[in-house]
Amino acid sequence: MKKTLKRILTFTLIITVLVASCSLTVFATESTTGIAINEENFPDENLRNLLLNGYYYIWDDDGTPTEIVYDANKDGYLSNSEIANIRQLQVQQSPITDLKGIENLTSLIEIGCQYSAVEKMDLSGNKELLYLSCHKANLQGELDLSENTKLQMVTCHKNPQLTAVNISNCKDLSFIDITATGITQLDISNNHELTGIALDATNISSINTKNNEKLKTLSAYNTQLTRLDLSSNQELEYLDVSNSKLKGLDVSTNDTLTYLNASGNPLAWLNIGNNQNLNTHINNSSISLKVTEDSFDITEVLSGIDADKVTIVSGAQKNGNIISSYSYDTPIIYTYDCGTDTNGPVTLTVTLNLTQA
Repeated sequence: MKKTLKRILTFTLIITVLVASCSLTVFATESTTGIAINEENFPDENLRNLLLNGYYYIWDDDGTPTEIVYDANKDGYLSNSEIANIRQLQVQQSPITDLKGIENLTSLIEIGCQYSAVEKMDLSGNKELLYLSCHKANLQGELDLSENTKLQMVTCHKNPQLTAVNISNCKDLSFIDITATGITQLDISNNHELTGIALDATNISSINTKNNEKLKTLSAYNTQLTRLDLSSNQELEYLDVSNSKLKGLDVSTNDTLTYLNASGNPLAWLNIGNNQNLNTHINNSSISLKVTEDSFDITEVLSGIDADKVTIVSGAQKNGNIISSYSYDTPIIYTYDCGTDTNGPVTLTVTLNLTQA
């Protein structure tokens, strides 16, 4: 009987040790599977602190908040299950400068780093990303979004050191804002779902919207735009190109347009067609024009102008397309019949300041 009891106690002890050993092994595996929140993986100390101690809220349809803790079990690791649960990274108004490491957060659908010190980010691993808000940060160089094919919205305005953004593979992108950046070119030829573009206060001199047939809003005031072809944008509703460099603009076929601000441009002509729903904002313009002869063909020196819509007020005479009887010290003033908007006929008054070529 004593031998039997001894065998039972010994067997129980072995089982207990094995169970304890297995428990320790499972715990160690769970803790070390994933990514350590350390300096090697996340060089920015402030980012590490956020991942170690931070959280964010999501709201259900009924308004009930749910708290999502980045390192839920506080073990210094982001486990596979924790990474799968991290859908947002919110670092706005943060001293974080480097987001290196977030490429490992593969379930992110939203990144918010507006009003932060963030200088650079590698988003190549964030394939699920839908929304990127990084306006008024400190981004520098190129923002490469070529791997983020599911992106729907990008706002990176007021980053003056940001010089380029690659959205060529963002086929689902519906809105982009690059206002007040150092970007001088924006290729949107592959972004067929775009409905809104903002590129105000940039040095962009041209933009091709031919492939953006769903475009509804284009905000491009205070730019270097010299020409703009909107003939493919038949759903356009809002257009602000004020204080730019446009010499002519034709929106006569954009029947859905309800707002146009073209003031502050050196316009020689404007064609709005007959749009009873359009509110037009323009002002008188002044243009310098070099001439070599005693007369000139106005359609040759001012590309796109319709001579039949020109009425000379002073400084010259007009016969068909030909302008004559002027002197170099006297500007030519003419009015241009732009068409009709919601307030009736729209007329542009232009002053041509002549110089001898």
